[in-house]
Amino acid sequence: MNVQSGRNRPPIPEIQAVLGHLPTYDRTTINSWEDVEFRQAVGGTSRAAHEAALRRIEQAGGRLISKTQLYCELQRDWSREKTVPGFMYIFQNADGSNPEKPS
Repeated sequence: MNVQSGRNRPPIPEIQAVLGHLPTYDRTTINSWEDVEFRQAVGGTSRAAHEAALRRIEQAGGRLISKTQLYCELQRDWSREKTVPGFMYIFQNADGSNPEKPS
């Protein structure tokens, strides 16, 4: 939330009334998923819980795909040459998406 720095304010009273018993995480990142504490707080409690959540998404009509599949669907065609360098960079470097890249 970045409240301590003064750049943001605490959650609005209506939200605090409902969720005030839960911890808040003061972070500097705009994207909460980039904050380790936030990700740990909302992470699955077990592998089984994670799988159950994915099944609920499917039951609601969602289609599960891998990151690699998403990247390929966005690139769509190698003839879209302007986007190939960005595609390759993301594919080779982003969050372990390339299984052949050494860790």
